[in-house]
Formats: sequence, structure tokens, C-alpha cells
Amino acid sequence: MNRKNRISPEIKTKHVEEYIAGKLGQHEAARKCGVSPRTFEVWVAKYKSDGPAGLSVQKNNKKYPGWLKENAVEEYLKGGISLVGICEEYGISSPHTLTKWIKKYNAHERLKSGSGGSGMSKTRKTTQEERVEIVRYCIQNGKNYG
Repeated sequence: MNRKNRISPEIKTKHVEEYIAGKLGQHEAARKCGVSPRTFEVWVAKYKSDGPAGLSVQKNNKKYPGWLKENAVEEYLKGGISLVGICEEYGISSPHTLTKWIKKYNAHERLKSGSGGSGMSKTRKTTQEERVEIVRYCIQNGKNYG
């Protein structure tokens, strides 16, 4: 994943601080940065959560404990707080991350500790015949191939 920001952390910080100080409205600040108001809202939440460091390029994915993931999802599902609000409250890097956790939670999958990563693991190559056999087995036994 490319972690390069097209907008410098200094510019983001400047506009977020002007917005927080009441010098700019959210839409005006977003327009000046060339981003959507939603993206700007996420920047504000990151700034409030982690300060200016929250707006800099991160070298690695942030890791979260399973209990935090579960608490954040359950609080969101209760209602009353937006995705961005939950992210700000729990120090979650982005609403997209929280949305992925909600989907897993609603699919009754376990929310494990860690960065979440891509979920992909290195496996051996399979032949077409093996894949067909695996799919047939899954269908016959009511298993979820994924």
C-alpha cells in the first residue's frame, strides 16, 4: 500500500488548526486542501486524538487489541455516535478500519488483536482439479470456503 500523502502534514495541520480555532468552516478548509469534507472530518478526528503526529505519514499499520475492536463496534451499533466519533474516542486510525470491524462482527467473525492486515496468508498453489474438489466439499458439507 502506498503511504505517500499528496498533501503535506504541515498543510493538513495548518488547516485543521484554523478550523478548530473557528477561522475556517469545514467545507472551506476541505476545499482549500482539495479533499472532501468527510476526509477533512477524519483529519480533525485524528488531530484531536493524536495531535499533529496523527496527520503525518504512518510507516506501519496501527495495532489494536481485540477488546478495543469489540467495544468500539458495540458502542457504534448502539447508536448515537458517528463512525468518526467512535474513531476519535478510541483512537482508531480511520472510519474505514472501523467499518471493516463492523462487517466482521456482523458476520460473527472473531475480532482478533493486531493490525488486521490483509488477511491473506501464503499458501501453496492448487490445481484446477483440487479447487473444484474443495468447492464441492464445501457445498456438500455446508462449509464457507472463505
